[in-house]
Amino acid sequence: MEDRLKEIEGTLARTAERKNTMLYKYEKAKQAEDRLSELGIKKLPTNPNDTNDVNVVKYVLYQMKRDFGDKRSKLLDPKQISIEKDGEEVVRLRNNELNSLLIKIKTWEKRQNELLGRDAVVAPSKKKQYFGCAKYLPEAAAVVKRERESDESDNISDSEISSSSSEGSVKHELNHASDIYARLINEIFSSSTDEKLSQIEGSQTVTEVDSTPRNPHFILSYVKNNALAIPDEETFKSRLMDERRRVLKEKIELAKKAA
Repeated sequence: MEDRLKEIEGTLARTAERKNTMLYKYEKAKQAEDRLSELGIKKLPTNPNDTNDVNVVKYVLYQMKRDFGDKRSKLLDPKQISIEKDGEEVVRLRNNELNSLLIKIKTWEKRQNELLGRDAVVAPSKKKQYFGCAKYLPEAAAVVKRERESDESDNISDSEISSSSSEGSVKHELNHASDIYARLINEIFSSSTDEKLSQIEGSQTVTEVDSTPRNPHFILSYVKNNALAIPDEETFKSRLMDERRRVLKEKIELAKKAA
C-alpha cells in the first residue's frame, strides 16, 4: 500500500512539474508576443538590415545576449555540460553555437550603431573562441600552444630589433665621432689656430684645448719641445664612447634615485 502511495505521489509530482514547465513556457511566450505587439511587428527579423527601428534592434540584441549568457553559463557549469559527462562532440557543438551567436550579436550591434549615428563597432574577430569546458578540447589546447609560440617568437624578434637598433646607434655614434674628429683636425690646422699656437710656441707647458669633462667632443692639442701632438682617431673615438657611457651611467643613477 505504501509503495502504491509513493508511486502515485511520484506521478503527481511529475505531472505538476510538467504543468509548471508548460505554464512557464506559456508565460514566456505570452510576454514575447506582447513585446512584439508593442513594437508593431509580428515576428523578430533575422536580418538586421530588414528593420529601420532601433527599438526592434535593441530587443533582438537583448534576446541574443540573454541566450548567449544562458548557453555560456552551461559550459561553465560542469554539472550541466562537461567533456567527461557529455563527450567532446557535445561540448564542441555548444561552443560552436556560442561563436555563431557572438558573430550575430556583433552584426546587430553594428546595425544599432548605424541607426543611432554612432561610430561603427570593431569587426568581430574571426579567431574562434572557447568557453568554459570547451577550453579543454584538443583543438583549444593546440590554439593556446600556437599563441604561446607566436608570443615567444615576437619577443625574440623584438630583442633582435632592439639589438639591431643598439648596434645601429653605436655605429652612428662612431660615424659622428669621425665627422667631429675631421672637423676638429681642420680647425687645428686653420690660420686662427696657427696664431694661437704661435703665441705659445717653444713653451714646455701643456695646454689643453676644449678638454672639459662635460664636453665629449673634445680633442687634446699641445706643443711640447716644439712639437705638435694630437690623439689619433681611434683614441678619440674611444674617449668619446667612454664619455657616452659615463653620461648614460649618470642618467641611470639619477633615475634610480628619483624612483
